[in-house]
Amino acid sequence: MLFPGTGNNYAVVDPFRQNVPLPKVIIPVYPEVGDLLCVTGEDDDEPWRALVTEVNYRTSTVAGFFYVKHPHYDDYGLWVRERLQRKETIHFNGLLSIVDGEWMGSAWRDN
Repeated sequence: MLFPGTGNNYAVVDPFRQNVPLPKVIIPVYPEVGDLLCVTGEDDDEPWRALVTEVNYRTSTVAGFFYVKHPHYDDYGLWVRERLQRKETIHFNGLLSIVDGEWMGSAWRDN
């Protein structure tokens, strides 16, 4: 992995080497329609889930529906759509990751 140094110089960083202070690495998320995303919430306490229905790379936004924990989340680990009709716009800055999981009917289960 290349790490920027001073000027146009770069250092080669071995991520498996221990006791080397490395900066936090941010990996960009490039969503596609149909992805379920982990996004920052209003309180930043717990991330939300959002299903992508549209992507606009020009404005760096996605449109989609938010998902909330199923009433029996502790038993099944499922997420269900929050509202039936309201689509939200989310800026790329709020995207944390693409969620790994599977659809269980109309609900999502994280892996």
